[in-house]
Amino acid sequence: MVTITVYKDKSSRRIKLTAEGHARAGDPGRDPVCAGISAMMIGYAKTVMVAAQTGLVNEEQTRVNVGGRPGQGHIETVCLTEEAYNRLVYAMMPAELFFQGLQESKPNHVRILCRPCGG
Repeated sequence: MVTITVYKDKSSRRIKLTAEGHARAGDPGRDPVCAGISAMMIGYAKTVMVAAQTGLVNEEQTRVNVGGRPGQGHIETVCLTEEAYNRLVYAMMPAELFFQGLQESKPNHVRILCRPCGG
């Protein structure tokens, strides 16, 4: 099972998205659930990297590790302003909605955890 953790803390302006595990919904290397999760993680990772380049987030507190070790993805950052935080929360929304849909349609393969998710 893939466990996806969504962490949004408005007071610290910290956003974190992790995916760990294997869906086991298909053969290794051909698993459509894992492929979809990887695609969404990479898309959001690119957004965070652009945010770092444009000065929206604290580059020293930004960690992006997707596509490295199979079965593990980690994207974490601290936004410099509340406006930047809101932008990245909105940018992460398509991935969150996709993951929620996967959890609903593949409950034996995907689980989402939300920590503290205060906005």
